[in-house]
Amino acid sequence: MHWIAENIGTIIAGAAVAAVIALAVFITVRRRKTGGCSCGCDGCANAANCGLKQKNSENKNDEQKTGRSE
Repeated sequence: MHWIAENIGTIIAGAAVAAVIALAVFITVRRRKTGGCSCGCDGCANAANCGLKQKNSENKNDEQKTGRSE
């Protein structure tokens, strides 16, 4: 118990750093699952093959063919 009291500042700082890292990993995994990438598409060399852009263009094409939007 004495050790915890002496190192409470270090423990809190370590927990804060761990929380920030966990949040960054969570956001990255979620973004990759939805087909996005971790950077913007403006300067991306793979922008033409981006899964997110392909999904958006397919949805627009479907709307134009059916004449309605969802």
